[in-house]
Amino acid sequence: MRTAQLALSSVTKRYDDRVVLDQVSLTVKPGERIGIIGDNGSGKSTLLKLIAGVLSPDNGELTVVAPGGIGYLAQTLDLPAEATVQEAIDLALSDLRTLEAELHTMEDNLDESTLEAYGELIARFEARGGYDADNQVDAALHGLGLPSLDRGRALGSLSGGERSRLALAATLASAPELLLLDEPTNDLDDHAVAWLEQHLRGHRGTVVAITHDRVFLERITSVILEVDLGKVRRYGNGYSGYLAAKAAERAAWTRRHEEWVLEVERHSGLVAANAGRMAAIPRKMSKAGMGGIGAWRARGRSHGAMGRIRQSQARLEALHGDPVAAPPERLRFSASITTSSGTIPGTVAGTVAGATLAGTAGSSRGLGSLDAAGVGPSPALAPGANAAGGLGSLDAAGVGLSPAVARGVTAASGPSPAVASGATADASPSPAVGGLAAALHTPDQPSALDQPWQAIAETMLTQLFPPRAELTGVTVGSRLHLPGGLRIGYGERLLVTGPNGAGKSTLMRVLAGELTPDTGTVHVNGTVGYLRQEETPWNPALTVLQAFASGRAGAPEEHAEALLSLGLFRPGDLRLRVGELSYGQRRRIELARLVTDPVDLLLLDEPTNHLSPALVEELEEALVDYPGALVIVTHDRRMRSRFTGTHVELDAGKIVARRTV
Repeated sequence: MRTAQLALSSVTKRYDDRVVLDQVSLTVKPGERIGIIGDNGSGKSTLLKLIAGVLSPDNGELTVVAPGGIGYLAQTLDLPAEATVQEAIDLALSDLRTLEAELHTMEDNLDESTLEAYGELIARFEARGGYDADNQVDAALHGLGLPSLDRGRALGSLSGGERSRLALAATLASAPELLLLDEPTNDLDDHAVAWLEQHLRGHRGTVVAITHDRVFLERITSVILEVDLGKVRRYGNGYSGYLAAKAAERAAWTRRHEEWVLEVERHSGLVAANAGRMAAIPRKMSKAGMGGIGAWRARGRSHGAMGRIRQSQARLEALHGDPVAAPPERLRFSASITTSSGTIPGTVAGTVAGATLAGTAGSSRGLGSLDAAGVGPSPALAPGANAAGGLGSLDAAGVGLSPAVARGVTAASGPSPAVASGATADASPSPAVGGLAAALHTPDQPSALDQPWQAIAETMLTQLFPPRAELTGVTVGSRLHLPGGLRIGYGERLLVTGPNGAGKSTLMRVLAGELTPDTGTVHVNGTVGYLRQEETPWNPALTVLQAFASGRAGAPEEHAEALLSLGLFRPGDLRLRVGELSYGQRRRIELARLVTDPVDLLLLDEPTNHLSPALVEELEEALVDYPGALVIVTHDRRMRSRFTGTHVELDAGKIVARRTV
């Protein structure tokens, strides 16, 4: 039995002067399901092309043993627009078509001397499903959402997504022993991805797939290969094993840094202590009355202290020569914290470069203000908090609510049990006051504020904390039609879903102030941070640091520390030109600008696009902790399944469903 399906030994691949893969060695066993991950431009597709034989290594040795054939799905279908669907299928099934042609040739000249070879060829053809390949193409097209596709249709008449699904269906139907897939879930809806996952789980050969889809990695892969800085690292136990290993690596890095800091502090202390002892010994022994034996002892102490100083200084020099830096800071979105009546003490307001403020400028406060004021916010405002003191925080902030309202006391009774005991509040925001009114209720308790206190409190809260954004009667051609309006309260979290063309990005552009509606009004209160689905058109001549610092006070060099602290770029990357970067690296610049200034309303349109799974995991954690209002559009299945807040579904530009999770 073969022990290796493929093996790389010290493989190096360069593009001009750039080393993409550097001395890579790895082995893949038959039947393994491999997920390749890494940042855009890290070399993932290059690695797959080397395995497929599309590229050759510059150095090293690569061996692939796959008598059952290799099926390779590139990110793009490399055929002219005038080529037909059938020609694309024939290209993907070329191995089987070749076997079939060999069979026909042998059949024309069949005799006893060729009978055994003919039988072996038939066995190979049948094992690959050659007789049923075209039916398998039809089944795959149906599973991927392209039933009854005309085989004579020109590829140029298909959309990009249809071309991708056609190529995937034909590649899967070829049933190769080694299946190589580059971003197979791109352009697939949830139903098609589920079909693909089921198909791959039943595949009897080896699968090597590049993907950013974390759910796909979780369900399909048994091994993760991470490509970074030209190196490839192997992690076992699937995607969950990879995450556990990365967490352990970070913890070990943190421990090494802490040990390095302690060692520096210890030797710095030893130098200072021994220098103090040296200073306490008089230089003129005889004048100090320390002649004879006393002088010898003093000199001994002096020499011993000097020796210890030299030892510690040598150790400090070695430590500083090989420092252990702290791990990069975790990504964290922050909110500026002001109310309509002013800024809460101890908070800072700011505007992300490139963000747009539309409509009426007003308050710029994220829900972290309650926490900043010394009191815990309601769970509707900040995840994991409770309602105790939620209203009191308003009083603590100097707002001046009625003491009864601030402490959760009704006019006729004592403190409300729900508020006084710190019971968790209902996270469903009131339409009138966004997330704040939820702090007044628990699932099992009536309102702590009887009429008229309820109405008074809601009026005061609405005036104090107006909605972060409010759309009334907005229409944008046939792309967006919101007759019922849309309101986004303080700390409210919205996940916008819907099919392609439903109006999701149009809604985001209207909220960001980039697109003026044909009818209706848009009011946005506070600063807005907007991550577009489309790439920001950076000047390609700018360096990474210059792009990050663009529009900010001070010289670009003054912002280097802030950028490096995020761990999104390494020191050597800061001088790279934007034109040299991959799409994923340029996306990191936009993300870095977004997280380094506080905003009140965060708009994220497909934020996981072109980011590595590891960075997406960190982004997801940062969003959980973000205290401001959030509107997010994403196709990422894992992010959607974990989202807590309000789900808004769009179809044909209209809101067709709204529910709170």
